[in-house]
Amino acid sequence: MDEAQLRNRLGRAIRAQRKARNLTRERLAEAVGVSTEWISQLERGIGTPSLEALVRLAAALDTDAPALLAAALDTTRRAKVDELVAEVATLDDAAVDYLVVSARALRDRWPR
Repeated sequence: MDEAQLRNRLGRAIRAQRKARNLTRERLAEAVGVSTEWISQLERGIGTPSLEALVRLAAALDTDAPALLAAALDTTRRAKVDELVAEVATLDDAAVDYLVVSARALRDRWPR
């Protein structure tokens, strides 16, 4: 994995964590003490946080820096699952129930 791929994965992990916690970029930026544009750049894989900034980001996301890096280093699957969880979190209870039933049916039919 090259540096650009790592930046992109870290950005996706930050975005997934932010969305899972129902935080806007603005609220996350305020909690970290940085600009909204900086958060946006990180999430798009344009910038790389310093270690100090990574620790502040992780704290604002209610996690720790190693876990945030692990999420970035983990497979693309984890990022996709986190993104899915963030999307599902925005749905009403009936839609969530429907998705749970659908996911179980898919799991039972999908070859492993």
